[in-house]
Amino acid sequence: MKNYQAALFDMDGVVADTNQSVRDFWFALAAREDVTLSEEDFKHHIYGCPSTHTLAMLFPSIEANRHPAIHDEIMEYERSIHYRPMPGVIDLLRSFKRQGIPTALVTSGRRWRSDLALQRMGITNLFSALVAVDNITRGKPDPESYLLGAQLLKTPADACLVFEDAVSGIRAGVAAGATCIGIQDDSERALALSDAGAVLVAPDFRGMHLAPLTETRASALVIKVEEGKYARFPIQSQKPLFS
Repeated sequence: MKNYQAALFDMDGVVADTNQSVRDFWFALAAREDVTLSEEDFKHHIYGCPSTHTLAMLFPSIEANRHPAIHDEIMEYERSIHYRPMPGVIDLLRSFKRQGIPTALVTSGRRWRSDLALQRMGITNLFSALVAVDNITRGKPDPESYLLGAQLLKTPADACLVFEDAVSGIRAGVAAGATCIGIQDDSERALALSDAGAVLVAPDFRGMHLAPLTETRASALVIKVEEGKYARFPIQSQKPLFS
């Protein structure tokens, strides 16, 4: 059984419960521009994707010279969002930090936005590294962001667990060589994450915890799959177990 060494987290829909806010913005823009958006559009071109990708794929009628104004709208809107953590994620992040398990936030958003979100949720100290779209040249589903996250943690990508809620993010994690766990409470979207390569999908983090494996510096991330059934992912602690 593989022994993992680090964890990489997407932000929107994984660390921060912002998916409804994301939907609201793009639906409002679509209505204004007379563009029809489908659930498939959200699944493949909005959730987990940079806004540059979304505009190129879903709003070709918006000329390039208007993009800066749209990005200004996005920035103003995102500054007004109430960022709240996904259920159970703070407890899990604190457990990882307590046990010396390195974590990175890997987001398709801008660095200023991730800094703002972490500050408003009071969790700026729970990540060892942060990768934003500012740091890369190719967004998800390209693996560049997750490869960089693993590199910043000085950990091989194939020794990382990735937590993602978007098809593009799962594909990015899989392409990087990581093991991907989906976070999704919608059954149809959960199936899409599995199809993209997630080894399992959980509705949130409330069914997850760290538990001792042996007398050594090893523990396991335990995830409740269903009543009475659990999945275990061995993960190396950098500190004495549960000290």
